Amino acid sequence: MLRYGKPPTKTIEGRQAWMEAFKSLNGQPESPALKWSDKLASAALAHCNDIGPKGMASHVGSDFSSLKNRVERVGISSKRLAESIMFGKNTGPDYIYQLYVDDGVETRIDRYNMVNPDFKWTGIAHCLHAK
Repeated sequence: MLRYGKPPTKTIEGRQAWMEAFKSLNGQPESPALKWSDKLASAALAHCNDIGPKGMASHVGSDFSSLKNRVERVGISSKRLAESIMFGKNTGPDYIYQLYVDDGVETRIDRYNMVNPDFKWTGIAHCLHAK
């Protein structure tokens, strides 16, 4: 798949995943911007620093912690949480593109989470990954 100014994107599903994302985005109603949360960013960074150096790619921490466990450690209590994880050597926009297309993910859960109006807050982290 070609993107302006970028090398071709390799996909699992081929053009279908991208076309589905394109149609979804064009039909997506405008939503308010997410608010930044230092606490969510702290929980994300702790998880990144836990699994990244170990070469893990998981929503479960090396101590078997869940997302809920990790946000509770930083003082957040919520029943509505989501976590998206990306690995590689890309730019921020590339990661957003990959998460929204959600190629190879039947449920498109990352795309759903990105536009879910129930989510009001975000926290983002970046760290080195062993693989």
